[in-house]
Parts: sequence; structure tokens; C-alpha cells
Amino acid sequence: RFGGVTAVKDVDLEVYEGELVGVMGPNGAGKSTLLSLLAGAQRVSSGRLEVCGTDFSKIRHSDAAHVGVGLAHQIPKPFRKLTVRENIEIASFVNPRARRAEIIEKALELTGLANRAHKTSGQLGLLELKRLEVARVLALDPELILLDEVAAGLNAHDLTELIELVRTVHASGKTVVLVEHVQEVIHELVQRVVVLEWGEKLMEGTPA
Repeated sequence: RFGGVTAVKDVDLEVYEGELVGVMGPNGAGKSTLLSLLAGAQRVSSGRLEVCGTDFSKIRHSDAAHVGVGLAHQIPKPFRKLTVRENIEIASFVNPRARRAEIIEKALELTGLANRAHKTSGQLGLLELKRLEVARVLALDPELILLDEVAAGLNAHDLTELIELVRTVHASGKTVVLVEHVQEVIHELVQRVVVLEWGEKLMEGTPA
């Protein structure tokens, strides 16, 4: 709740390890609030929320990455004067030093950015910036990846590439919750979709 406004109410949702679940709904349905709760950026006003085996009702935002949660934002905001690799390296600092190099290389490979590693992020186009946003999340080595309307602003060709990117990330063994307006992305990717309206769960089932 935000003052007298209830943004998310009685949303009963279970996501199982290895699933790719979509969340849809009109503007103001509570999708972004739900995602921010799952990312530890907001705390629930009441009810129970457990993410990656951790009680998120009292978690600090800075702790979410340490328990295995990563959020890719709709609008990428990398350090624009740093290279692609440097941006990913910074995100990898939540991991033990001995594992960072391996995690960075895997993030570059999975997102198709290995040949862009030495470019500054300020030189990247929109699709490459989206790839970098996902790579920075992968550098946290999360169990659960949250994707917030990552398809926004892409043309048809880039949308196809983004769908393949998400499919590749999911196939690498990650659990994914995808908030998306673009129905093509939902239909191509998710195994189960949850529809929100006015902060409540309206329906749940297969994309079909």
C-alpha cells in the first residue's frame, strides 16, 4: 500500500525453480509494484513473501542480489563512459573474487556481447543496451531473474533477437519472471502467464 492506495492486493503466486512466468496487465495493474517487491526494492505492507528461500518482508534492497535475485530494468542505465566489460565487472562484485572472471565471461557469452566487450556503453544501440542490462543481471549470478518490459522500444527484428536472448538465458538454468506488454514476447516465451488488474490477479494459465 502507498498511503490510501492499494497497488497490489491478495496476489497469490507461486513460481517454481526453472520456470519462465509472464505477468501481464494494463497500466496501473500493479505489475511494476509486484516486480519491485520480488526485487526487494519495496516491502510488503501485509501478507507473506518468500523469494529464493528468504523472507522478503524485512529484506533490505541491497541484500536481494546476495540471496539470488536480479532485476533488468525497462530503461537501461549503464555507466556510459565505462566499457561493456567494466559495467559487467562492477555487477559481479557481489560474488567471491575467485568466481568473478568465469561469471563475467559467461554473461558476455550468453548475451552475445563478447565481441563488444571493449566498446564503451555510450556507443551501444538500444538492443545492445538491453543485452548489457541482462548481462549485468547475469553477473550477479542470480537464481531468479526479473525482466521489466525489456522489449519496450524495439523494432520487429530486434524483438526477435531479444526473444532469443531471453530464451537462451532461461535455458542456461535460470528461473525467470517476465513483466511485458508485448504479447508476442509472452506467447513466444512463457510457460504460464498471470494477468493482473487493479492490483489483483484476474486470471492465470497458459498463454493460449
